[in-house]
Amino acid sequence: MDEDLDIRSQFNSDSDDGSDSTSDSSDEKGIAKLERDTLTWLMYCRAAGSLIRQYIQSSRRRIRKFQNARSGRVFMITTLEEDPNIAFCEFRMYPPMFVHFTHLLRDEYELQSGQDVDIYE
Repeated sequence: MDEDLDIRSQFNSDSDDGSDSTSDSSDEKGIAKLERDTLTWLMYCRAAGSLIRQYIQSSRRRIRKFQNARSGRVFMITTLEEDPNIAFCEFRMYPPMFVHFTHLLRDEYELQSGQDVDIYE
């Protein structure tokens, strides 16, 4: 908000009669700086958009669908037993770390399995 007022005051502070040549050059410098800043901002937006697109595409490839998984428990057990690297991609933890974490939640924080959801899920 302060930047908006700063820019407005920069352009509105000059007299409207146009008799001052220094005000014209400062206006031109201000506009040129504004154009450079806008172009720089647009380049950053374009780079950020490209990075976001790459992240989304890599996430889509990482997530796998298990055809035989009828429940979350089957999915979890299958993933943990299949390959440690796949488990890491899915859960961001290797299987021993994941099992330790679930046991910690169960023992220290009294997490319990429900009728529909297992601790591992």
